[in-house]
Amino acid sequence: MVAAICSKIGCEQSIHVSIGRWPGGINDRGGFVIECANCGHQSYIPVSNPDDASSVTSGGRIVATWDNDIQSLSDVLDAHGLTFADELKDNMLLIPSTEPDDPQFVLEERPIYRCLACNDELERAAYDELAKSLEAINERLRSHFIYFLKGRHRVPDTIEVTLEFTCACTTYPMIFHRPFSETNPVVKNVLEFVLAGPDDAAMLTDIDGVYSRDDCVEIFKKLLLRWRARHRLVMLVVPFIGLDYRGREENRVDLWNMVLGYTDPARTLLVTRRPTYNGFVEAAKSQGIDIKALAKFNLLSPLVDELGQKGALFKQQSHAKFYAAVGRDSTEVLSGSFNIHTGKFVENLLFKTYTTKDFVARYLVPLGVVYNPDLLKAERAVLAIGIEDGQVKSFASRTVS
Repeated sequence: MVAAICSKIGCEQSIHVSIGRWPGGINDRGGFVIECANCGHQSYIPVSNPDDASSVTSGGRIVATWDNDIQSLSDVLDAHGLTFADELKDNMLLIPSTEPDDPQFVLEERPIYRCLACNDELERAAYDELAKSLEAINERLRSHFIYFLKGRHRVPDTIEVTLEFTCACTTYPMIFHRPFSETNPVVKNVLEFVLAGPDDAAMLTDIDGVYSRDDCVEIFKKLLLRWRARHRLVMLVVPFIGLDYRGREENRVDLWNMVLGYTDPARTLLVTRRPTYNGFVEAAKSQGIDIKALAKFNLLSPLVDELGQKGALFKQQSHAKFYAAVGRDSTEVLSGSFNIHTGKFVENLLFKTYTTKDFVARYLVPLGVVYNPDLLKAERAVLAIGIEDGQVKSFASRTVS
């Protein structure tokens, strides 16, 4: 992908262009004429395969394409009243990561869902049960997608699958989530789904205890996946992210990337110390990542971008550490001694559920932190699939808060 800035002087709109190439095949040469979404000015950029594999992903829209074998660049510029000065400027080439866009639920890491009666680990068994239904789920998704393309269905925010399975002593309902994708409508692997657990968070009290920091991170990641799938607001109150030691810069950046990757910036409030944020910026710079440049090209996570601009998210005189998923009525809270660090040192964790009213009174009022209550009013479009005996028994679109 290429990130660039609108060619009009004074307009700082970032425009992202995906450059597609056919490995081992014929790649046409040409380009796009792009209208800026901010100011309406037209710019141009040379790209490979302008008529099929390349596209504009944000910041503007394509108003014309050209193929070098058919038109010259000069003819294109003349036709649109452009000059060579209108080429998209300040290009930044981004190398796509080989990592999946969405983090996965890692079965090999410390489980958070256990039966409190027989102590059976429930995660792998839940995914095994989901795998039995995958063909039936995909059959319904294909049918739904045909109607979606015809405009008969709205775009769902998420696909939710609910199924029941039995451990040694108890039958549990388990809920899985997967983002809806227009480019990948069917599911190739069950791990594309995130296990968001049951509605009842009682079994998560098995989290309580003392663990190494590495184990704490594994538990924390699975909770973040649950919260991102199920809750409208996630709050991370943590004074330290990564150790501020020379030689640990890469680890610090990795931990920040983990936080950013496992959360939805639009629904996450991060409260930390200003030196912690500044340390991240310096650590990123030492690893060749220029935070200011990423912000310029609109490539910075909104979560980090807000930290750089809003002092209200910084709490200097605080060592409070808690992580919460806030709902309209109830709030899940992970607390203890755990900062977001890795290593073999041990920390204690405690998981509790409060009414949201009690959570605000106990945690936020003393800290002097507020959140936008409108976030809790937001609704999501869910494509809900109910599974019984490996078959789809219910399939419906619904709106949830």
